[in-house]
Amino acid sequence: MFDEMDISFSKPPECILRDSPTGEGPLSHPGGQWLPGASINPAQNCININGKRGLNDTVIIWREEQHDDLPLQRMTLKELREEVWYATNSLSLLLLGFYAF
Repeated sequence: MFDEMDISFSKPPECILRDSPTGEGPLSHPGGQWLPGASINPAQNCININGKRGLNDTVIIWREEQHDDLPLQRMTLKELREEVWYATNSLSLLLLGFYAF
């Protein structure tokens, strides 16, 4: 399923579902624990190109709040990636400026 969705893990899960017996302790997970030990970066997975998604594909569709009469807005993967890089670079510059003082 994860391969089909092209989701990548920084650290793969130990298993898909680990059963958690009732009364296991303060950190018990009722019903079990999904993807134990896994580490994932959802933002990275959202902006990655894969075999099913290209730069010109629409990845976000929205409508301005309280303006139902206006057309839907759309953003391509390329546009989303550009916005992410702008934000990343701006935050990096702010942090560098903060530590420069």
